[in-house]
Amino acid sequence: MVYTHYQDEALGALQQFMSEVKRTPPLTAQEEEQLLLTIKSDRQNVEARDRLIAGYLPLLIGLAKRFARNCKQLDLLDLVQEGNLGLLQALEKYDASNGEASFRTFAFSWARTVMLTAFWQYERAIRFPLHKMRAIRQMGIVNTRLLSELGREPTIAETALAFFDACDTGKGWEGCRAYCEPNATFAAQAEPLTDVRTLEAYTDWMKALIAGLGPT
Repeated sequence: MVYTHYQDEALGALQQFMSEVKRTPPLTAQEEEQLLLTIKSDRQNVEARDRLIAGYLPLLIGLAKRFARNCKQLDLLDLVQEGNLGLLQALEKYDASNGEASFRTFAFSWARTVMLTAFWQYERAIRFPLHKMRAIRQMGIVNTRLLSELGREPTIAETALAFFDACDTGKGWEGCRAYCEPNATFAAQAEPLTDVRTLEAYTDWMKALIAGLGPT
């Protein structure tokens, strides 16, 4: 098989990366717990954050390999980088004091959500519009939150019901925001909603509507 210069460089980078990962000592449960406490108390502690990320690289690589089998545009390093972004988001949102699932489970779910979004964006023959990609990511956020609450992977029905209950039953943005990205968009063809452009505006509109239907 003849490799192009670019393929040679990519293969070399991958081999170097895998070699470095093998030399990184694994995280112990005690070290992980201490790192999480350190990061929680000092978000600017780059050393603790980088050590945690390095300790989670084997997990991210294993997850990335599952996607890489079906990828033509994204290589393993691309997918691991996407997983890193998911891990960073997990670090920002994880709070063990709220009864969250273990950080490992929480981080795995976030990393998978971000990798899946990248896969759908770059690998599908039919490219989804931006608003569809946002919807995919949104469902990932709902799924991750339910994972923390249930301690297991939610079913599709549970994910859909949780989002509907939070955002479509008159609880307003106050009840919906935990399940959504802050800038989540909204679009509907119904005439009363033609000027509503964000999910925040829609949930507040629905809250006012349902309140108006109550007893006077």
